[in-house]
Amino acid sequence: MPKYNQYSSYSKPIKEKQKIHPVWRGIGCLMIIVIPVFSYFTANFLINTRYDFSWVLIPQDLIFTQLKDPLLWVKIFYAVIIALLLFLIMGIITFVIDKFFGPRKRGPYDVK
Repeated sequence: MPKYNQYSSYSKPIKEKQKIHPVWRGIGCLMIIVIPVFSYFTANFLINTRYDFSWVLIPQDLIFTQLKDPLLWVKIFYAVIIALLLFLIMGIITFVIDKFFGPRKRGPYDVK
């Protein structure tokens, strides 16, 4: 009797799920910290030089005179918008790189 017949299939032992390399985890953790800090400093710069940039608007509803810095909520608002844009750009870049250089998706007729 043969070792493998038509009714049983040979399957290689399933490898443990491939883990993400620790360097990529470190880069991800670093970017989660760096992007919001960079966004806040960029928002602060834009608010302080708002007369040079005509497109920087300050909503009057976000100005609170009771705070030490009355424009704090405006800076946070712009920082959130800048951070979301940076995360979006990074996501698009990652998608494009993975699409061009990533492995080809397997179809139903590919051998495993």
